[in-house]
Amino acid sequence: MFAYRLTKFDPSKRDRDGRSLGDDWTSISDIGRTICGTIFSEADYLRSEDAYVQATKTLLSEAGIGAMGVIDIETQSIKHLHINDGVFAACRKIQNNEIVTGNALENVLRGCLREYMWCRMSDLHGSYIHFGYDYYVYIGLPNSALKTLLPRGIFLEECVSPYMEEEPDAE
Repeated sequence: MFAYRLTKFDPSKRDRDGRSLGDDWTSISDIGRTICGTIFSEADYLRSEDAYVQATKTLLSEAGIGAMGVIDIETQSIKHLHINDGVFAACRKIQNNEIVTGNALENVLRGCLREYMWCRMSDLHGSYIHFGYDYYVYIGLPNSALKTLLPRGIFLEECVSPYMEEEPDAE
């Protein structure tokens, strides 16, 4: 299994401990905030979200993955801007252990990025998608994706998800 972190943060602009340098947004709740002297808008947010969704769908497609099971769903109370495009309502209908494809898969991706919900996704072969803090997405794939062409401003780094279930200790 090949493990990656999908991010909008340029790896070349990090400190020695891997933290991103500079002021940047990390959540949909940052819409309306001034970042680097400019007000971060819903349109700015949606451009990045679209790039993440496109990148994730590309990675899944290249790996031959068309469906993912949704596990460990946690619904979030909305304390921030709600984008009125049907994603929130669609996410509220998703159930634990549901298999999602197509639009439903995209809605889960968007819902997790927007913090409407949190979950992990996996398939029967061990591939996974996990959502982390600060707008990180962790993806495990059966094949290498390092040469995959991703949307501008999206980076793929080798990284194991911190949200992997730990194996039970052998006694």
